[in-house]
Amino acid sequence: MEHTFEIPDEPVRPGLILKKLLREKGWTEKELALVIGKPVGYVRDISNGTQRVSAELSVDLGVALGAPWDYFAVLETRFRISNLAQSDRLGNIERVSRLFSWVPVAELVRRGWIRKAASTKALESRVLEFFGISDFEEEIPSIARPSNIAALTSYERGALTAWLRRLTWESERKSVVGQFEPHRLYESIPEIMGLMQTRIDFRDIAEKLSAYGIRAIALETLPKLYLEGATGKGPVLGVTLRKRKVGEFGCLLQHMLGHLILKHEGHIEMTPFCSREKEHDEAEAFATSHFSPTDNAVSMFLHATDDTPTKDEILNFSDEHGIHPGITIERILRRGVELSTRYQAKIGLKQAPPGKSTIAELNRTILRSGK
Repeated sequence: MEHTFEIPDEPVRPGLILKKLLREKGWTEKELALVIGKPVGYVRDISNGTQRVSAELSVDLGVALGAPWDYFAVLETRFRISNLAQSDRLGNIERVSRLFSWVPVAELVRRGWIRKAASTKALESRVLEFFGISDFEEEIPSIARPSNIAALTSYERGALTAWLRRLTWESERKSVVGQFEPHRLYESIPEIMGLMQTRIDFRDIAEKLSAYGIRAIALETLPKLYLEGATGKGPVLGVTLRKRKVGEFGCLLQHMLGHLILKHEGHIEMTPFCSREKEHDEAEAFATSHFSPTDNAVSMFLHATDDTPTKDEILNFSDEHGIHPGITIERILRRGVELSTRYQAKIGLKQAPPGKSTIAELNRTILRSGK
């Protein structure tokens, strides 16, 4: 009866199959050794499992026994893999893979949000500690949660979760001077706008907002996470520090303050989506109608200048409204009016806040002062 050389469902040591085939052919190990040109001890080691089947040996055995040339190589691979699958080493790899798939661990370590670890167990423990949980199945304490998490990639979900957790942690360390009341923040708009006239420094604004019971925190964003900021209970106002033009940063602050005045807690501003589109639109409408320069004022200004304002006209308009010219430029650009990059640079609009201070220095200053 001809042998079919089927691969067993369960992994099996190739030597056991070899012994069976030798019995069927009526061969001894010595005879097989003569056929393939190997010492008999070599064949005996194959049968006992102490000699691995190489690609070359699989071909030799296949030719000698009439089996497919890769037959013994497949048996060997399946048997070795089944043994490896039961090792602790693979368990460690699986755990690390789960960590790195869940959040950008390497980036969190690089930023000092999580300390380096010498072992998988220690790294896992520090990740759990960072998120304030004891098990990966627990819900992570956070000041905000995206409502349409399915719209994000797995990396974006992990990076956003990590950023929000760090914002939550920073907010818990930060004290405020006053008590938050939306109407008081609304009444303070002219005062806040005064901080956006000649320069826009987040430290000054964070100090002012502290007097109104708001924990204002600036954090680096994570790579490939196009996050602008978030609001949370407390209330907390978090913004990402990345390269922006002054006007973009100023408009973002106005927009985020609009969320707080309108009591939008747990809102996340992120490109290309926001956690709640309706709240985003409401905050933008509020910011452009209550913060200078208002949409109405910009519309009248552009009409008066035939949509081609000069440098002096922009500077004069900004001065009249008590606002940094960068914000005026940003409002103009958002209306679809084109202004060249070179033209914008002429009036100093490309300096990104917070000036010469590094992000690390900024955070240390804010945390040290308790503001």
